[in-house]
Amino acid sequence: MSEDNAKEQGIDYEVGRCSFGTIPHGLISGDTDGIIKLVFSRQDRRLLGVHILGDIASELIALEQATLYNSDTTDVFNNLTVATPTYTMAYKHAAFDGFKRLAAGGNLKVFGS
Repeated sequence: MSEDNAKEQGIDYEVGRCSFGTIPHGLISGDTDGIIKLVFSRQDRRLLGVHILGDIASELIALEQATLYNSDTTDVFNNLTVATPTYTMAYKHAAFDGFKRLAAGGNLKVFGS
């Protein structure tokens, strides 16, 4: 789902982004062109869609597909242990960016609340 789709459906959503130029693997490899954007529900952080741009997008899409298939939240990305340096770390950074946006808007709910 895109941001436009979420707007059209009246879903209160947020996004989290990570540029490949900000993660260790992108910096080490010199391949910094690319981004991951997570679109998720502000209410429960359920993942609605993921956009991945870059040469390695096809290698990252499986994690997004599994998360959407299981109707998981963006919390799954921060709960995963990922090898580093890998581009998979971009999911964690994008989820954290989304959490910061929720906190700034006063909509970050603590686990169990």
